Amino acid sequence: MLDLETTSGVPPASENVANVATFLHAVERATGVRCVLYINDGCWSGTLGGTEGFSGHPFWAPSYLDGVTAPPPGSNTPPILQAPPPQITAWSTWTFWQYSQSAVVAGIDGGVDLDVFSGSLSELQALCQK
Repeated sequence: MLDLETTSGVPPASENVANVATFLHAVERATGVRCVLYINDGCWSGTLGGTEGFSGHPFWAPSYLDGVTAPPPGSNTPPILQAPPPQITAWSTWTFWQYSQSAVVAGIDGGVDLDVFSGSLSELQALCQK
C-alpha cells in the first residue's frame, strides 16, 4: 500500500505523479501485485494535481463517520451499510474504506483507525496474491 497524505512543501504535481508512477511500477514489477493507494482529497487534488492516472489501482478511501469510536460488537462490517461515494472522482468506488481514525482500543494510547474491505475474504486474498 502507498499512503499519500502530504499536501504542502512538496514538489510540483507533475513531479509527484511521475515519482508515484515510478514507485508503483517498481513495486508491481518486483512483487507481481498492484499497490493499493490510500489518498485523501487534499493530496489527490493538490499534491497529485487531480490525476486520474492511478485509477487502475485499488483505492483506500478515508471518509470518516462522526462519533464512531468502536466497531460494532462481534462484527467485521462498518456501522452503516453503504459508504459515502469517494470524494476523489478518479475512482468510482473504494476497495478499502477507513471510516474512523478515533476508535478507542484498550491498551493503545490515542485514536485507532477502523477500516473495512469491500469484498469477501477470498477476494481480499486474491488482491494480495501474485
